[in-house]
Amino acid sequence: MNKKTLLSFMLSIVLLLTPVLTVAASPQPSLANDNEYTFIDENNTTTKIVQEEDGTIKVYLNGVLDHSAKTDLDADILVYTKYNNEAQNSLSSTSEPYTTTILKPSDYITEDTGSSITIENPASDVVTPFSTAGYTYKASYTDTFVTQLTAKGYTKDGGITRTSEKKVSITRSLAIGVGVSLFIAALGGPLTAGIIIGAITGAYGSVIIDGVFTRDISPTAHYEDRWTLWKGVVNSWEFDTKQGIRFLRVISDLSSKTVVQPTNYAPLGYTFDFTNFLQTTITAYTNR
Repeated sequence: MNKKTLLSFMLSIVLLLTPVLTVAASPQPSLANDNEYTFIDENNTTTKIVQEEDGTIKVYLNGVLDHSAKTDLDADILVYTKYNNEAQNSLSSTSEPYTTTILKPSDYITEDTGSSITIENPASDVVTPFSTAGYTYKASYTDTFVTQLTAKGYTKDGGITRTSEKKVSITRSLAIGVGVSLFIAALGGPLTAGIIIGAITGAYGSVIIDGVFTRDISPTAHYEDRWTLWKGVVNSWEFDTKQGIRFLRVISDLSSKTVVQPTNYAPLGYTFDFTNFLQTTITAYTNR
């Protein structure tokens, strides 16, 4: 094994272990952060929305379970359960403790397939002629273990991409849990109740009272991905990639007001942190 091959092998071992430690120490998005959302409406009713692990949305009014909703996307079924708290608390009551209604999410959701917006971005992991024009210096990393090489890192706004728009038709008196479930059905992914309600109330204001929507609304919703281009440089040799952060974008049909709400999704594109990227740059430079 010649000297260059041995050096490359040792560097690969060190950098293989180091990123694991870096990622473990970095704060990662948690899907549990927004699984609960509580607010007080105009009637002074405290509404608490809880999203359980199996996807069930439960809504409590002043501490009492009012209704729940769960979507089966494969079967195009949404199960809405309304609880009769008086019947549940009275042994002598002849009323049913709850009633169940089956809805079809596809009846409430339409898609504008022509509304997606895409911009040109450099492909990930592309080596190009050296240039940092338009980039801003961010940080450096020096491999003090093996190569003594330093990678300098730069970033640049990479623009946005948006998924196709989905219109969600919500009728007056529809339960809030059903509305949240419809949003999840429309957009997919691990979208949480807190993010959805925050976006809806931001776009429409006090449209939810006593656990139901008080008017007909048809919000348009989709994802907006905001990209940052990353450039690592070692001895005038560069390594490029990109990272995106996903947002929920909701547009009101009543006022055209647009609300952009951060999601807690993991980063898109290059999923690790910037230090890890600079370490990867050194590895790529060594193995070029």
